[in-house]
Parts: sequence; C-alpha cells; structure tokens
Amino acid sequence: MPKFKPNVLKRTQKLDLISEKNGFRQAVYEWNGIYKGQWEKNMKSGRGIMFYNKNNIIYNGEWKEDMRHGFGKLIRQHYDHGELICEGHWIKNKFVKGICYGRNGVYDGEYLPGTRIKHGFGTMRWNNNSAYTGFWINNKYHGKGTFVEENGCYWDGQWKCGLKNGEGTFVNKLIGQKVNGVWLNGSLVSISSDSELSFQRRGLQRVRNANIKRRNLYIL
Repeated sequence: MPKFKPNVLKRTQKLDLISEKNGFRQAVYEWNGIYKGQWEKNMKSGRGIMFYNKNNIIYNGEWKEDMRHGFGKLIRQHYDHGELICEGHWIKNKFVKGICYGRNGVYDGEYLPGTRIKHGFGTMRWNNNSAYTGFWINNKYHGKGTFVEENGCYWDGQWKCGLKNGEGTFVNKLIGQKVNGVWLNGSLVSISSDSELSFQRRGLQRVRNANIKRRNLYIL
C-alpha cells in the first residue's frame, strides 16, 4: 500500500502565510505612504486611512482590492488643521460622485470618472450666493438646468454648451418681470404670449416683436 507524504510547508511558504496581511493593521509602510486599516489577502479592503507622502494628502474611507472604492474623503493636512478636498463615492480609485470644495464655491454632483470635471447632474454654489442646478457636460451647462443670480433673479430652461438654448423662463424679481420664450445660442429669439413684462426701470427697451435681441430685455 503506497504511503502518502504529509503536506509539509516549506519554510518560505510558512513565512509567506505569517506575513500575509489580513484583518486590521495598525501601520503598514508602503512606497507612497502609510496605511492604517483593514486588509484582505495582502490587499487593502474595508475601512482604512492612507497617509500619502505627496502633498500631505490623506484618504479616509472604503477600499477594495487595493483601490479606493466606496465612500471616502480626501483631505489635505496642514500644520494645524485638515482641509477637506472632496467627499463622496469612488469606483476603482476614481472619484465619480460627491462634493468638491474649491476656492470659488462648492459643487455637489457627478463627475467624469477620476477627474474634477463636472459631468452629469449636479449643483454648483458659488461664494457670491449664485447657483446652478442641472445637467453638465465637460464643465458646461448642458441640458435642463436652473441658474440663480446672487440677487435672486433666475433662468430656468434648456442649455447647450454653456449657453441658453431652447425653451426657458427668466424671472427678474427686482422689477417683476417674467419672460417665457425661446433662446438660441444665448440670445432670446421669441417670446411667449403668457410672459409678464414690466419695464419700470429707466433705460429698458420696449418689446417690439418676437425677434428680440438680448440687449432689448432686462434679462440674463
């Protein structure tokens, strides 16, 4: 009867098993920084914090197979405080949806994966209290959207490559004006009969016909 040899692990194999990272590790030094968090089969998986060597950047969030994946925050660490750069959802190391904080304001929405380019649906709020909510393509208003000025006046309608294009409504709360019409490449080309036109301010031009240029109305 043949004898079966037991499955004896070599010394190098034993060392590999011992050193394999699984579960929580307090601090693991890597070429690009230090990681503190969960591991699975030598890969960062689960919750963890990565302290990157470059630019004092910290990622605090979820990981999967060594990549940022799930919800997480990107922070720039200063001497006495942390500056939140963005927070939201990541897919395979690429930021795809969430909030980004900039010098001019805050954007909450969708992006081209792995970039800071606004692409999809989102809201941008500028520091001067103006805001845009709607669809974007490559950082430009494109599709249905509403732009609100800092004084409360707003335009709601269709956009194309950053310009008003299609049906829309402009409301000027300062003078009680409401214009329903059609815009083409940023200019008003026709006005609907249900518009509420009030020209109480000096210097405003009267409406002559349906083909009115932008300068003839007190509009965006």
